[in-house]
Amino acid sequence: MAQYEISASRPTPNSDFEFYTAGFEILAKKPYMPELLAALATPGQPSGPFAGYVAMLRDAKRWEVIAEMVNAGLLAADQPAALPAAIDALAAELAAGRLASIRSVLEYAYGAGGAGERIPAFLRVMSAASRIAGSPTAAARLLGKNSAPFTKVLTRHHVTRARIRYARALKAWLAAFNLPGINILVAITEVDTLLFLALQKVREDAKQDPRFRRLRGQALVKAIEEQQPLWRRTLDAANALDDSAGLPLRTVLSLVTLDLACPRPVGALAA
Repeated sequence: MAQYEISASRPTPNSDFEFYTAGFEILAKKPYMPELLAALATPGQPSGPFAGYVAMLRDAKRWEVIAEMVNAGLLAADQPAALPAAIDALAAELAAGRLASIRSVLEYAYGAGGAGERIPAFLRVMSAASRIAGSPTAAARLLGKNSAPFTKVLTRHHVTRARIRYARALKAWLAAFNLPGINILVAITEVDTLLFLALQKVREDAKQDPRFRRLRGQALVKAIEEQQPLWRRTLDAANALDDSAGLPLRTVLSLVTLDLACPRPVGALAA
């Protein structure tokens, strides 16, 4: 049997590590962002995968405006839920303006690029797997699944070294963007963890589909992408996981938080 030279940057063919790495490479391009921006720009009821998120955000901003009116003494604290038409229209208009501001910042962040383009996909995968599995040894086993017999697979030493490289890559990224460390570190690691879990569900669901049952690794990612954009399946899976955890749209909010925290590097701003 052939022996593959094992390297963290070159996942073993057909392994789950290859599947997750290929998936992260696609998701790092933020293919979901045009859909999100379009939903935020829709004046009425948006459609598509972000419809629920935008409706929830619009309602939250509306109540935020109403609370500020109450604090300013413009509305009574015991104001009934059904506001007068003129006040309701004003609150909706002000909420729409706040959504437009969020959209503008996201458009700027989208053009600037984010963490996904600057931290190698395989490092993001290995770091997330380690957090989910609980140890480098368990993570190596998780990523080595579906490797062909007699091929070399990852060990706990690969995962440990990858975690160190991941931390260094994050530090370099933070330095380039001149961002406060703690908040963005949490945002990046949470997004990577949530995307890994969502891709895990996508893979498990694919095993039940005759079209994908025999496929593994990168070949499986490509086949899924041909049938439906991978990001759509991943987002649906993430939302299902979030709903079951009682945290609706957690992944979407985490992605938005990360994108909001991605201004251009200082050098790019001066260019």
